[in-house]
Amino acid sequence: MADSDGITFTEDGFVATKENAWFRIHVSNVENSQLMLSFDNLIRCDSAGNNIGDFYVSCSASMKTAAANNHKNNQTIPGIADYDFNLGYYESYTGGIKIKLDRPGYYSYDKLYVSAMGADNYDKYASERVDSSYRVSEYDDSHLEGTVKASEDGYLFLSLPNYKNWRVYVDGEE
Repeated sequence: MADSDGITFTEDGFVATKENAWFRIHVSNVENSQLMLSFDNLIRCDSAGNNIGDFYVSCSASMKTAAANNHKNNQTIPGIADYDFNLGYYESYTGGIKIKLDRPGYYSYDKLYVSAMGADNYDKYASERVDSSYRVSEYDDSHLEGTVKASEDGYLFLSLPNYKNWRVYVDGEE
């Protein structure tokens, strides 16, 4: 951690002592990469560790700010990262990532990490995965059907909202 305002760090989280408290993480030598900051299981708690609800968190680096709130579904894929903040592409970056929380409280999390995906790697991995992409065979405003062939277990990401009445079937089983 580089610096902070209104944040006290604990063994398993941190306490925001005021509204819009923040802390900054220093990163160095990011080259030709997409910069991401992720939290696993970030929650705002009372002194007994019970989840007490809504908050808004934002992250910013020199070129971009990303933000999320927790009163809706997780921001990404549950069980992988609850909050993923895409901070943009950088040819070269050394500096801070500022994390700001709108509400005071105790915040716990399982993991906080910064990653940089090199643009060269992205192209490589995308071309390796082209044969296992989802092929849409039918769709309308209430239905999406397609197939995917994969050589091993993995995740299928669809950039569509998950509505309560939707059903997902894999190999004909719900």
